[in-house]
Amino acid sequence: MITAHLKKLKRRIEVSSEEERAMRGLVSETRRVPPDQILIRSGEALSSSLMLLEGWLARAKDLPGGERQVTELHVAGDFADLHSFTLKCLDHDIITLSDCVIGVVPHERLQQITERFPRIARLYWFLTNVDAAITMTKPASLRPLARSSPGDIPGSFQPLRRIRP
Repeated sequence: MITAHLKKLKRRIEVSSEEERAMRGLVSETRRVPPDQILIRSGEALSSSLMLLEGWLARAKDLPGGERQVTELHVAGDFADLHSFTLKCLDHDIITLSDCVIGVVPHERLQQITERFPRIARLYWFLTNVDAAITMTKPASLRPLARSSPGDIPGSFQPLRRIRP
């Protein structure tokens, strides 16, 4: 189920069989989600993180002019919001761009694995730092996206238009 995630981690460090067993136990449930759905809303209180098992996700922020800015894309194997483990809420939305399979990882399980396996804790910490660096550098090079009509989902790839007067 989390093969892509493990493959991603194994590119950085050698994962022991005990660490792998613990990581395979992180996901408490899986959900199939269609495209153009908001999985997490900015400011929502969180007690779990989302691991993308299949599909494409994005992080997006609403801009003052009504446009939506996509700040990061996620592929299978990524934690979409690992930083919510410590922050407990996000300042952006997480949206589906395609059909997705999401693994729900309760923060209690992340707490247990990071206390038991310091190498995994450091690796997850590193991944959140990489995400932060991407988030800080990408917005300057991305163009805001907007809904083309009131029924469209924010973040859909459509021509830039104002959606608020």
